[in-house]
Amino acid sequence: MHNNQVHSEGVTENNEPQKWWHRRWVVIAGISFIFLIIIAVILSLLLKFVILVPKGSETINTTDALPSSTTTEATPISTRPLLTTTTTTNRQSGWLNTGSMNYARRQHKASVLASGKVLVTGGYDGPPLESAELYDPSTEIWTVTNSMNYARRDHISVLINGKVLVAGGGCDMNTRFDSAELYDPATETWTVIDSMKHARAFHTASILTDEKVLVIGGVGSSGLLNIVELYDPSTETWAVIDSMKHARGYHTSSILKNGKVLVTGGLGGKIALNSVELYDPLTETWTTIDSMNHARTSHTASLLKNGKVLVTGGSNLSHDLNSAELYNPLTETWTTTGSMNNARASHTASLLTDGKVLVTGSNTAGFHMSAELYDPSTEIWTVTDSMNHGRGHHTASILKNGKVLVTGGAQDNKASNTAELYYD
Repeated sequence: MHNNQVHSEGVTENNEPQKWWHRRWVVIAGISFIFLIIIAVILSLLLKFVILVPKGSETINTTDALPSSTTTEATPISTRPLLTTTTTTNRQSGWLNTGSMNYARRQHKASVLASGKVLVTGGYDGPPLESAELYDPSTEIWTVTNSMNYARRDHISVLINGKVLVAGGGCDMNTRFDSAELYDPATETWTVIDSMKHARAFHTASILTDEKVLVIGGVGSSGLLNIVELYDPSTETWAVIDSMKHARGYHTSSILKNGKVLVTGGLGGKIALNSVELYDPLTETWTTIDSMNHARTSHTASLLKNGKVLVTGGSNLSHDLNSAELYNPLTETWTTTGSMNNARASHTASLLTDGKVLVTGSNTAGFHMSAELYDPSTEIWTVTDSMNHGRGHHTASILKNGKVLVTGGAQDNKASNTAELYYD
């Protein structure tokens, strides 16, 4: 009996480790189950706050520039159309840098050739330049072409019968030239032709319907000129014709749809002029007409598609102007239109293919880079993207692809070789 009792106690003692391991596995299984639950919760939180939230954050960041009512959209689906629209709008118009000229220059001239290339001539960066270069819109590259026979600045440059006529200008503010020369794009050479009868700079040139070139006013060797000359490309000669009523330089001249030439403002001695004159090619005479509302010099004049002429900015010698006015050739009268957002002088104005007018740059401090658009249908100015480089005394040329090529100019009296394109 005693032995059996001992054996029974031994069996009991041997079962204790098995029960302990059984309890341990139950505990391990329970802990593992709890751990899996914790992992599942963490994964769900990660899915909700780490994976999904960035999309919402991205949408909010990219629509910061939109009105607050649009940034409150909660889901990516409702805000994606806004993102697409914003991107498209930003790409509709703006400025792109294009190839730089080989020479920095200001107060130069630019002419669009029949080939679509642009010929830039003269100007100055310290001394006056005789250099000329060609811009190819297809490659956006500038190539040096043969130089002019005379270095010159503040001259005229017009395309006539496929060739470019350059005349007048000077080498500084005191020296004036009467020389003229022709550039032939086929040979890329310059030929000296008959000189003008009077040396002049800061004059204008207008191509008449019979292809003759009317050169008007300017600053001569002895002061301001009212003398007008006519260039005949068939004979390559100049003839003096009827003079204007008022001597002027830094003015504008515009060919109207009726073939007459409208001359506005300019410098008249020590004052800016508001006087306006009309030249009639049929009678070769000048007529004084209704004056502008504001005297101005170093302004612009653009013939609109509706036949009216838009005059902008300039200086009255006291300060630069933001005013603009319209000339109606049917009534020969002036009316004020919407003012520009910025005062400007020595700027450019370009008629775009959509009928709007693009105004760029200025010699006015603080507005060298600014640009704005005039809509003739509303007579309202809208600020558009600023240029990449500030400039005044520059050129702006309408390319055959509708883009506007802006070249050179100066900011803080430093000439630039930069060029950029405005696309609409």
